[in-house]
Amino acid sequence: MPYDDPDRLDPMMLVGVALPAGRASQVEMVRVFAEEYARMGFDEERILGLFQRPFYAGAHNALRELGEEAVRGIVRQAAGVWQRVRIVDRVSAAAPAAGPCILQREGGDDE
Repeated sequence: MPYDDPDRLDPMMLVGVALPAGRASQVEMVRVFAEEYARMGFDEERILGLFQRPFYAGAHNALRELGEEAVRGIVRQAAGVWQRVRIVDRVSAAAPAAGPCILQREGGDDE
């Protein structure tokens, strides 16, 4: 089968659909995006910048639907929580190569 002429009966063909969703779904999506990027170490302004760029269609659409102030509040909350967590991978000479990952609070206390 030619590359530009997919077989419509092919069960592996990707098909995208839009599902109706309300404001609560948009808020939850913003919360998930913000938390994911905050966990990766992005600060509040950098995360908000993702929502402001049309390239990130889902995030940008949520910004347009909810408004910048609502999105900024959600991003501030996620960044506030996840920027206090620091992931430290401590592997001793006796530990296996895939040693445990230890979470530390900002104060340095091990959990």
